[in-house]
Amino acid sequence: MYLSLLTIPLTTFMAIGLFGRFIGARGTIVLSTFSAIVSTLISFLIFYEVALCRTPCQITLAPYFHSELFDANWGFLFDTLTAVMCVVVTLISCLVIIYSCSGDRKLPIETISALKLKPVRDVDRKRVPLTWANALCTGTTACGKRTGQGATRGSRSSVNVACS
Repeated sequence: MYLSLLTIPLTTFMAIGLFGRFIGARGTIVLSTFSAIVSTLISFLIFYEVALCRTPCQITLAPYFHSELFDANWGFLFDTLTAVMCVVVTLISCLVIIYSCSGDRKLPIETISALKLKPVRDVDRKRVPLTWANALCTGTTACGKRTGQGATRGSRSSVNVACS
């Protein structure tokens, strides 16, 4: 139970990072929310066992340094302070994940395309056709100068931009 509090978020991060395109936006939302809720519940169980029942837990992973009177080991110590911090961190991160996943129902592409390009300054304003595909893929600068060859794709909307 103690080490699963550390491994569940790590494995969820690796699964979403490696297979996020395959499981889609809805799958990543479900997987991250489920992982955050499970981690929060485990941290409450650890808090109950360590802080309320007053039974700290020490997990030794490997020996590090042994001398005659001094032994140092790699491991984890779950005491009252650690249990309280686990509850606070996992509860807040769970609430943030639930809030961010419930509020943003759009896909990432729709969110990016909804952004607006605004002029930097009012001097030397030119009307330049500027799209996301034009600016990002074909190398068109804000002044309309082309840095590479390629056809413009996407909707052709004109945006006022400042040229220096």
